Amino acid sequence: SAYRRKADAGKKAGSVGHALVEALLDGKKVILPTDPDLKAQAESIKNAFERWQEDFMPVVVNRELPFYSMEFDFAGTFDLLCEIGEKLTVVDFKTTNPSYYNPDGIYAENFAQLGAYCIGVEEMLGKEVEQMMIVNLPKNGEEYKVKSLEDINLTKTDAKLYFLHCLQLYKSNQMFGWRIK
Repeated sequence: SAYRRKADAGKKAGSVGHALVEALLDGKKVILPTDPDLKAQAESIKNAFERWQEDFMPVVVNRELPFYSMEFDFAGTFDLLCEIGEKLTVVDFKTTNPSYYNPDGIYAENFAQLGAYCIGVEEMLGKEVEQMMIVNLPKNGEEYKVKSLEDINLTKTDAKLYFLHCLQLYKSNQMFGWRIK
């Protein structure tokens, strides 16, 4: 049960973190939680986001926009579509903890998610995504971490295919499971 409590606390901090980022992107006043642990984590996320914002100077195009892909039959909501250095950029914010193999808290499956967002943006908005990045906003006071596709020597096509393979596996599992019942 200790693991479950820790996971639930992490999810709560992540939800608070995303709400903070939304408020900051909208220029709204941020109200921090009163719980001391959650407040400390929220302050860390807020500070990391503000440093990222200063360093990358994103110009917001859309944020938290739901989309649906008619071509591939899936839906989602991306965190941020912005221009960074005049390039249309999809940004996904994470508050995940680091691990032994992923000391920056950025994981492979995050890039499948970027592939989905890229498909959604390009299909729904008719705009070509030029770059994609994962930004981890740590809950423990550390500096933010960023990884783009270029950082791991992948292309936009690689990320899209990664997601589409995951989507096909999900749909196959659903179909297979339905037939077993």
